[in-house]
Amino acid sequence: MLYQFLALTLCLTHTWVAAVSNITFLHVNDHHSHFDELSFDITDPALLSSDLSVSPAELRIYYGGFPRLASLMKLREDEATSAGSPVVKVHAGDALTGTVFYTFFGPDMDAAAMNAVGFDAFVIGNHEFDEGDSNLADFVGQLNVSVLSYNGKVSFIHRWLLN
Repeated sequence: MLYQFLALTLCLTHTWVAAVSNITFLHVNDHHSHFDELSFDITDPALLSSDLSVSPAELRIYYGGFPRLASLMKLREDEATSAGSPVVKVHAGDALTGTVFYTFFGPDMDAAAMNAVGFDAFVIGNHEFDEGDSNLADFVGQLNVSVLSYNGKVSFIHRWLLN
């Protein structure tokens, strides 16, 4: 039965891909519940251009944060779509743990943010298992996305599929 399913999946995928000349993949992984942006100052003069219009003390680099990620993915998706390219958005795991957001809200905030982005697939990473099967099942149950994994015990996957 499994082999028949895999063969059917490969046939359907081959048919779909053969009809498309260009596909845009948007990928992210390891966001680890980082919803706030982070920043740093460049203090090493060797890293700075000598013809800056501002003083190095005024330079601050901002990076990260899920809102920034969501905005960038939306921008790239719109660009690809307007160019006629289908878009596949994939989160390759390790969405959970890492900040106080996860400590207070568990997987709920990550699931809501990932659903807002509209990923097409999510691959379960090792940190999704950190709080046990029940937490993983809660998180996966909140996602509106296809979930892929090769890391699960058959008994857990079977229980999850039946629920």
